[in-house]
Amino acid sequence: MRIRPTQLADSNHRAYYLYGEDRDAIQLAANQLLQRGDSAIPRLRVDCNELTRIASEWGNPSLFGPSGCIGLLRNAESATPKQSKQLLEMVESVPQGSMLIICASGAMWKKALHKKLQAIQSLACCEFTIPTPAQFKQWLRQAAEERGVPLDQETLEQAGERLVGMQQAAEQWLQRLQWYYGGKPEEPVRWQIAGILLGEQAPAELESWCHAVASKSPQALSLQRRLVDEQQVHPVQMLSWLGTRMQQIVLYRWHQSRQARDAAREAKLFGSARQQVPREAAVWSGEEITTLLPRIIRAEQQLKGASIEADHIVLERLVRELIAT
Repeated sequence: MRIRPTQLADSNHRAYYLYGEDRDAIQLAANQLLQRGDSAIPRLRVDCNELTRIASEWGNPSLFGPSGCIGLLRNAESATPKQSKQLLEMVESVPQGSMLIICASGAMWKKALHKKLQAIQSLACCEFTIPTPAQFKQWLRQAAEERGVPLDQETLEQAGERLVGMQQAAEQWLQRLQWYYGGKPEEPVRWQIAGILLGEQAPAELESWCHAVASKSPQALSLQRRLVDEQQVHPVQMLSWLGTRMQQIVLYRWHQSRQARDAAREAKLFGSARQQVPREAAVWSGEEITTLLPRIIRAEQQLKGASIEADHIVLERLVRELIAT
């Protein structure tokens, strides 16, 4: 049985199959389904090798309260033939009051399991495709209105451009806006405030500095001194930005190694990072890539008390090491 994402809220089925390229939307929809039903019954999040946990919970009668559980399978795309057979049997035997939510992202349509699941009439199948920028902005506007956080046009445009395709990050951002206003703002939220809560307000040279470090450019040292001495940017904030950039490089190279059709999209790159990260990633060898995040973590620990050295010295030593590799 095929249903559209917009129909999920009003649907009432014992088993759901959520699949497609939009991993964030799949996870959000699955989490919303997971909250349905009797609050007294267990909620289980499992991988393919843990399907027996759900089946066991279905078969165990409860001495007190309702029996059963709501089970969420996170990675159906990784199921082996044996696990696929077990999953197909479970879809047909969901007990009353329980629910089975099957999630699969990526090229699931290539697998035989996908066709077999779609052939089950009692299974609600819902596909999530990557939204266009216009579709995402429409979703963002609706999500904001549902939370009682109206956005002005500039905020919608700016946030839509930066968050496109990242529904979970958008939901977290909207939650921060609610907390900031203590509920519902009296007028549409302006970008001046919304941008700060999104984490986009920083000196323009901070982005340039991250790009210089990621490109192994000696210019990174002069930019760093300017940010610390002249603009008083805290080294912890700088390290946070640099850590995000290095993580983007690692994710991009990982998806690239898996021969993804669009590694930049799979790595959730947006804005200028979509053009810069692929070029930056090319200057790092595979061996160097494996050391990036451990180095960032070690420097973060030193900045937060594991070293008696001044913060700017810890940061400068890290940058020197990175651009020298």
